Amino acid sequence: MRTSTLRLVATAVAALVLLLAAPLASFAQTKPEHLYLLGETALDKGDARFPWTPGLDLYAVDPSHNLKLVREIVPAGDPAHPGDYGDGFYAVRDDTDSKIYVTYPNIIPSVLSVIHKSTPMVEDEVEFNPDHFVVLNTDFGIAAGDGRQSYLLCTFLPPIPNRDPYPKGISSYLVSVAGDAPAKGSRVRQADWTMFSSFRYQGEPPGQSDILGYIKGGHVRSQVQAGVGPYTLPVDLDFEPPFSLDTSPGNICVIVAANSRWFAFVPLLRRDRTGPYVGAPFVCIHDRKLNTWKKLESASTVANTRRIFGSWLATIIEVWVPGEFAENPGTENGPSNTSIPGILVLDNLEDGRRIVLNTGQADSEILAVRDDGLVAYRVNDSIFAAQIEGNELGKPTLIVNDDEVPGIHWVFWSPAVSDGELSNPEGPSTAPPAEAYGSVTVDVRREQ
Repeated sequence: MRTSTLRLVATAVAALVLLLAAPLASFAQTKPEHLYLLGETALDKGDARFPWTPGLDLYAVDPSHNLKLVREIVPAGDPAHPGDYGDGFYAVRDDTDSKIYVTYPNIIPSVLSVIHKSTPMVEDEVEFNPDHFVVLNTDFGIAAGDGRQSYLLCTFLPPIPNRDPYPKGISSYLVSVAGDAPAKGSRVRQADWTMFSSFRYQGEPPGQSDILGYIKGGHVRSQVQAGVGPYTLPVDLDFEPPFSLDTSPGNICVIVAANSRWFAFVPLLRRDRTGPYVGAPFVCIHDRKLNTWKKLESASTVANTRRIFGSWLATIIEVWVPGEFAENPGTENGPSNTSIPGILVLDNLEDGRRIVLNTGQADSEILAVRDDGLVAYRVNDSIFAAQIEGNELGKPTLIVNDDEVPGIHWVFWSPAVSDGELSNPEGPSTAPPAEAYGSVTVDVRREQ
């Protein structure tokens, strides 16, 4: 549903791993921690058959503050030698705790690469789809387990014979892949659909696919039914809110975030049969701890522009302009059917604080909000950090400015230091101050 406007801005993009140096030392925890950034690798856009087949790489910073490749996570697609089931990566899922799950290739994924945040330089891959069944992105998420264990959930659609007792319909079954190898048995198992009761979803970076659901029978449900043919059962993700919703036919919604405390979705509206589905001007928020619901007003009418970090919901303001074209600041590929003014919003779902960042650039996004209030965000080819101080966001500090930065969409901190990485900086990075790259206006207001 999203346009590919932002994704086409980047030309040659790599994942970086950068050290949080002296200007940010006050934000560090008691042990040294290093900031890792995961992004999309270089791609060849010259071949129209393969316009977007990015891979993923991991880099570190050496004592001279130069980039050093740690390892390749997923190779980028090669138009001259296309894979049978696609090229590049299929999806990235952060369990918001200790792991990032990356699946590839991009059409029919069969391999899972688990990035352990405590040891990101260690390779951990699992083949989970040897028969190359179709995998549904709609039911592609994380389930929480005991302790720090989490599981990648994916729904297979194997072919079914066109004969009784299932002459029509679909066949679907759920597979879970354990983030850590169990003491006994395989990491890949056919799973129980009730695992979706602990469904976890951080949200998507710009330009990714929607996670669709619908509202029926007192629940918010997955679009995919569990089972085979006409004998299917609904998959419940959460409860239906107690207030009325002016939704589209079919009560379709977009799941935007889910963690242990919060569940958030946006109803889709469609005023006529030919018009586009538009996100409602609010987000439905379920506080699972207190079992309360609320509508969070939002200026964004594109639903999947949100990600959750603890109790902070981050939103990129994007508005549909049907029948019109908007010139978006900082983009290179012309007008779009959505308006992206370069406004980022952080909403604290627990206490109602709202922080607004006016970057003035369409290609902007919140990358992380740490428990200690450190915010990392990207504006075009620069990444900044700023500290939340009560109801305000402090002065931004430039972390990096590089032509390869626009592809970075995932970040995490780790105590691990790769070979040759600067581990205990004594002075600031040699990067120029933020003012050298233009001002970043930070507006702060409290939600009424």
